[in-house]
Order: sequence, then C-alpha cells, then structure tokens
Amino acid sequence: MSPDVSAFLLDLYRVSRRLAHTEFRQWVFDELGKLVQLDSGFWYRAAVGDENSNFHAWYLYRQPDTLIQEYSAGKLWMDDVVYDKALAAPPCTAVHVSYGDYSSERMRAFLKRYRQEYVMTIFVFQEIPQIAAGFSLYRNETRRPFSDDDVSNIETVAPHVIDAWRENWLSETIRKASRRPAPVEFCLAVLMPDQILSEAQDNFGQLMHLEWPGWQGPRLPPELQSCLISLKPSPWTGKAISVYHRKQPDETTLLLVRRSHPWDRLGPRKRMVALLFAEGASQTQVAERAHLSPSTVNNYLGSIYRELELTDKTALSRLVERLHP
Repeated sequence: MSPDVSAFLLDLYRVSRRLAHTEFRQWVFDELGKLVQLDSGFWYRAAVGDENSNFHAWYLYRQPDTLIQEYSAGKLWMDDVVYDKALAAPPCTAVHVSYGDYSSERMRAFLKRYRQEYVMTIFVFQEIPQIAAGFSLYRNETRRPFSDDDVSNIETVAPHVIDAWRENWLSETIRKASRRPAPVEFCLAVLMPDQILSEAQDNFGQLMHLEWPGWQGPRLPPELQSCLISLKPSPWTGKAISVYHRKQPDETTLLLVRRSHPWDRLGPRKRMVALLFAEGASQTQVAERAHLSPSTVNNYLGSIYRELELTDKTALSRLVERLHP
C-alpha cells in the first residue's frame, strides 16, 4: 500500500465522523482525484438486476443532473459495457473501458455528451441481496486511459470509501429522524497537570486554529492557560470557539471544545437562569435558586428567547442539551 493510499484511508475515517454528508461526499471525490486523476464522478446506491437498475441514491461530481436522468430514463445500463463487466467481476473489482469499447450508438452519444472517454467503475453488494453501492470515475478525451496502478489504488480504497460513505449518511439520517436535534460535536483533549496536551481528537487542531491561526502546541495559548490556572469557571469563550474544562481525579484536565454560539454571549446571570429553567425548574424555583425576583426571571427569559431566537422551554432545553456539556 502506497503512502498516499494510507494517508487517504486515515483521513477518510477521520473526516467522515465530522463532516455533514453534503460536504463529505464532495471531499471523497476531491481526495480520490489526488490518488487517481479524474475529471468527474458518480456515486450511487441501486437495486441491481437483469432488467432493472433502480437508483436509490446518487451523487454527481462535476456532472449535470441530466446525466442520471438520461441514463435511467433510457435504461442505458442495458447497453453499458462497463456495467456488464462490473456485474460479472468478482466483488470489489474495478473495471475500466474506453469509448472505443462501446458498439451501441446511443451509448456512444451519451459518453460524448458527458465527456466520458474513459470510465472506471467499482461496486460492492450490500448485505441486502441485489443492493449495490459503488462509484464511477471519468476521464475526458484529453486524458490517458486508466492504468493498472489506478485500478489497484481504487480496489484498495473502494471498500473503505463505500463503508465510510454509508456510515456517514446513516448517522446523519438517524439524527434528522430523531426528535432530538443533532448535537454540536465537542472535540475532546486531555491536558496533563503541567499544562501539556497529552491527547486530542483529530479535529482539535482545526478548532484551535479558528481562534489562533498560528498555534502549534503542545502548550495551550496563554489566555487559555491563564483561564485554567486561575480556575475560572467554564467556558472560556473567544471569537470563534468556546472551551469547557473539567478537572479529573488524576489531576488531568479534560478540554471540550466547540465552535462559538450566541449562547456563549449570554451574561452569567442569564446563563444561570437559562440552565435552571432548561433543566425543568419553574420560574418561581429559578427565582429562589438564583436569588432573583420572579419578575427579573421573567424578563431574563424573554431576553434569552430573543437573543437565541427560541420560542419555548422545550427549544431552550434542546439547545442547552447540545451546547452545555
């Protein structure tokens, strides 16, 4: 396995955990283009059979929507040489053809229209019989045919790409179907007692660079160090990120980092009121616990709803659940 392929696979799983699906699918093809030169691409999930090929989902990379519409409406898979070869090939085998391998005039016209002089396809059948997921890569007439090295690279990464793509899509689908909102993902890091970073999740550096572009580590930026040393309460909030901290029994400190949100701009008293109210306390109970008058609590809540663009207690509770670890 080449170093480029190894690096791609490592990044693939890291990125799949943090990007939304619309961003992740473009990232996949952008990065595949660094391994295997390509001009456009097509990802799909379909029910595959002798007479029908019903696409359940697809993504066109640098190709217009008319491609899939024309391919499906005209049942062009019946004239598609690379499709036939892919069906007959062993699992996870990449097959490739050139324009000259096609005898069907309507298929040749289709390839010309979409500048698919060279086509490579690979797909994997899923656990459900006759359901396949895969992708095709295209080169236009100015390129060379796909090489044996290209085939080898794609065969190595394809099962990982298809699995990561599926898990990324399923995770997002589950979140959207849930009554609870998709949580804001906190990035976790561990700080040793001497203020040296010991471990961090893979996107920690990217979040830190939003606030401090030149930061390198392993020590935290001075203002964040000062906050931890002074034992100021969480969170530390900058222009781009917010950092929560939790001291552990072994004297290490957990850092939980996320992008900043209007929630972070609430004053301490308003935040206390919001937290108590979101946790289920009544306005009277909030007033007693926060040592405020009921009218002040009511005014605070009205201001909180306006500042956070919320409408009711349920929405506030969900927001707190997402943003306050």
